[in-house]
Amino acid sequence: MQVGSDKLTRRHPLFGQILLSQGKITVEQLDEAIEQQLRSKTYLGEVLVELGAIVAADIAEALRIQSQYYPDGKGP
Repeated sequence: MQVGSDKLTRRHPLFGQILLSQGKITVEQLDEAIEQQLRSKTYLGEVLVELGAIVAADIAEALRIQSQYYPDGKGP
């Protein structure tokens, strides 16, 4: 059974994957943002905000979800 398998293996979802799964961004927007991130060396969330794809509250929610995989506060 695959339900909850990410938590069982402690594999954390990537920031962009969370936004995709929430329907906040499209694959195309993620690809564009990653390309720009590589050039600008900034956070993916900042790039997505600059592109108008998400707002600051979306960043906070995605980070909150991601942090649930690290209850001790130590991230990837």
